Amino acid sequence: MNTYEFHIGDYYRRTKNLSQIEHYIYRSLLDECYLSETPLPADIRLIMREIGLTSDQKDDLEYILDRYFELDDDGYHHEHVEQVLARVYAKSEQAKEAADIRWDKYRRKANASKKNANGKRPHSDSKANGMPPSNPLTPLPSNPKKTATKRFVAPSLQQVKDYKQEKDLKIGPEAFIDFYESKGWMIGKNKMRDWKSAARGWSNRETKQSNGKLKLPRGDEQLESFAKQNDLPNPIAGESFWQYRNRLNAEIEKRHD
Repeated sequence: MNTYEFHIGDYYRRTKNLSQIEHYIYRSLLDECYLSETPLPADIRLIMREIGLTSDQKDDLEYILDRYFELDDDGYHHEHVEQVLARVYAKSEQAKEAADIRWDKYRRKANASKKNANGKRPHSDSKANGMPPSNPLTPLPSNPKKTATKRFVAPSLQQVKDYKQEKDLKIGPEAFIDFYESKGWMIGKNKMRDWKSAARGWSNRETKQSNGKLKLPRGDEQLESFAKQNDLPNPIAGESFWQYRNRLNAEIEKRHD
């Protein structure tokens, strides 16, 4: 789709603490999702190339993806984008059904006129051979096969254990269940769509930590204690949570290099 509604107030509430480059990345990713009507690629390198990012902006991209998107088997999904697309598809299908009904009535009327004309072919009938009457309709999106997001069902402990073994994940099933149950199975402000995707993300973070690279905790209440435990800088007066988090990420990158 080439246009979409942009609600400034909603966007501001979700992004007021973002830096300029983070705003650019987030808006560019939203545009990509709406234009293609598909998830973003799972390969971060492809995303960077698509929106023109440099290697030193990779951390900003990963932060935006982690905060606003959810990684699934087919790529990064954005819940609000998919809700908007689902509404557009529904309206388009309704418009198509209404057009079919009008066209069916038109053909029946044309056929009746043809019979009543004692075999004389109506002038309009020559144009009614598979071509609907002119009537402006809402255009169908280019990808009408997408449907509304399916309902999420939380996994059992055994399901997580089985998936861990199947994919050889570095994850503690009990800790995974306990953590997301305490969050109401939410990722940030969005309801989880796919627990398997969350499990793979958990495993990736654990792998990074095992490779010697620290990974910041998600919650703001844990951030300062994490910094003290790992001899990282303290917050500065007037510094927002996200500014502090970005500064810690930069410090971790320096240590890892």
